[in-house]
Amino acid sequence: MINERYLSRKKTTSQNISISPHLKDLIERYIKNEREKNPNDSRFRSVSAFYRGVMKSLMALLTKGRSLDELERAVDPEVQNFYDKMTFKAIIQIFENSIEMNRYSHKDQDMLIPMAARFKDFISGETKQYDDDALLNMWDRFKNFMFSNNITKDISLEIIDGKYIIEYSGYYSNLHQNYVKTLISVLSALGLSINGFFYYKNYVKLELKKQEWFGSSRVSNKKMKEQLRRNMKFFLNYYRIVLDESPHLWMRVSDTLSAVVGFRDVWSGISEIDTILKDIREFSADRDELKKCTLKLLEHFHWIMIDNIENLQFHFQITEEYNPTEMEIALDTLEKVGNVENKNGIYYFK
Repeated sequence: MINERYLSRKKTTSQNISISPHLKDLIERYIKNEREKNPNDSRFRSVSAFYRGVMKSLMALLTKGRSLDELERAVDPEVQNFYDKMTFKAIIQIFENSIEMNRYSHKDQDMLIPMAARFKDFISGETKQYDDDALLNMWDRFKNFMFSNNITKDISLEIIDGKYIIEYSGYYSNLHQNYVKTLISVLSALGLSINGFFYYKNYVKLELKKQEWFGSSRVSNKKMKEQLRRNMKFFLNYYRIVLDESPHLWMRVSDTLSAVVGFRDVWSGISEIDTILKDIREFSADRDELKKCTLKLLEHFHWIMIDNIENLQFHFQITEEYNPTEMEIALDTLEKVGNVENKNGIYYFK
């Protein structure tokens, strides 16, 4: 085989191509900009040098089995670097299962604001400002990354009559749900308010309108948090929770101390708690740890409130009058582990 270096010195050839005026202008402007940034790079010394460099690199990739479709889906290096600083690689199925109980969690909303602010800074760039065109351009840059993560089926953005129309579908239910949370948080930080919302399985459609502070860099975290809470209300509400599996509603209700765990009768309650106590006895380090864990169990049921865990001091949240079954089960549970002393309504677990 003839050496390429030898061949290039001995023989050259030309090949004519026809391109549109727009593409010709785009290429020439790109070469000019890159030459100014990299004056010593020989690839940008002329149009011919640029074509040779591009075609040589492209053919090297194609002959190694890459396709033109892959190149069109290539992730923007800046976007990739932006995500690399705050993401990690994970096994999809394990992560999908592990975040199931986080589907309707609202406790992480304040934590989403700093992350959303980072997206906003990246989108606005050095000018710290953005408009519709800048957002559409950045959306196209982010889109290839979303397709590369193996969990996005389709994602699109259109601006119609001043309204932002976003459609997003995924392959995995829980991951999709959490990505929608992230998407809503970023849109909120940018100053977009949800005006219409449709969610079905792994598909969401959002219709948004701009707030008066859209495009501005001088926006307080307080204002972004308020916008996030208004937008997230479309997504994290009891209508959607009630239509999902029971544990999601139970988790939300468990945040209120006015709700308590109840049993149909004393026998079934004692039977269930005995199963739990069996594990607590087996894995507690000592008797003191066993008592602390038993109190924590009853506190999780909202039957008691622990005043001092080290002194094993607590008071009851339920009453004999309104919760006779639960009170009987609670006392039975405590007596199986230790003794209870009542001093003016304050209880000590001995």
